Amino acid sequence: MRDHCDVLEADDLLPRPDPDVIAGTPEPARHLLETIQGLAPLIAAQRSKFDDARRLPDAVFAALADAGLFRLWLPRALGGPELSPFAFMRVVEPASALDGSVGWLVGNGGGMSRLGGYLGEAVAREWFADPRAFVVSATGAVGMATAVAGGYRLWGRWPFGSGADHATRFMVLASIKPEDPASPLLCCYLDRADVTIHDNWHVSGLRGTGSCDFEARDVFVPAARRDRPSPDCSIACRHYRYSRGASAACRSA
Repeated sequence: MRDHCDVLEADDLLPRPDPDVIAGTPEPARHLLETIQGLAPLIAAQRSKFDDARRLPDAVFAALADAGLFRLWLPRALGGPELSPFAFMRVVEPASALDGSVGWLVGNGGGMSRLGGYLGEAVAREWFADPRAFVVSATGAVGMATAVAGGYRLWGRWPFGSGADHATRFMVLASIKPEDPASPLLCCYLDRADVTIHDNWHVSGLRGTGSCDFEARDVFVPAARRDRPSPDCSIACRHYRYSRGASAACRSA
């Protein structure tokens, strides 16, 4: 058992963004840094549950979402901050200092909000009307796709679905000929109801990320729920001018 003095000492050791860094950061990233600082006590109080549950507690995930930390690259036209890559990293770094699992999910969730610039505007607005929208991205496997009228039918199982238990959408890679390395990859989005999450995240590090496998069986994916090869320039600017490889490197740095 820890006494009150132990709690006070732990609070004194909570990582906090440097005030000079916050002061020197332009909006909207400055507000996000201040918000992260305010979340430190909640995360410290809940951290013991990260390892036990192998996912973030609902209260922590909701607080991160309500703070806008899963919308870092959402286009301004859709109500997001559309941070630059540099500002993005300035936000992810102090989130990671609070806890590695928190930083991992902020980086992944905030980075995946960029899909708002690649989907059709109507679909993007519908999905991100939910302030707690969180898109899981899994590129560690390639599923099977069959072209049908209006879209594709999809099968597959994908690993490392970080944040799967709290996801509203799942991004997967698929191919009409997955056994052929030259076959083009399709980037498709699935609803939460379309997937089965497998509780197999038993690891020693980043346990709180809940990076479980998930599976889809004969799911219809409308053509409108595929990534476009280039962003919709009517709603996306800034980092959408960078290559996807650069964006992915920034998310995983």
